[in-house]
Amino acid sequence: MTTSVGIGLLGMGTVGGGVAEALLARGDQLARLTGCRMSLERILVRDASRDRPFNPPRALLTTSVDDVLEDPRVSIVVEVMGGQEPALDF
Repeated sequence: MTTSVGIGLLGMGTVGGGVAEALLARGDQLARLTGCRMSLERILVRDASRDRPFNPPRALLTTSVDDVLEDPRVSIVVEVMGGQEPALDF
């Protein structure tokens, strides 16, 4: 398997946390099923210091949408913020 896709998440609530946890904890299983390695590269959050039910590596967290949208490692951006604002602006 040589294909790799970098994922950026906009949001880390209930849904975003579940997506992040699945990508990080089940990466090998997802790669076997899809034939593609999906790597979580950046996660946009409102407050990077907040405790969450699932805590990804702090280095993935950012409070700037530009860090996600302009990261050259990110090929796919997944919006899981809920509501129209600020998601619609992004």
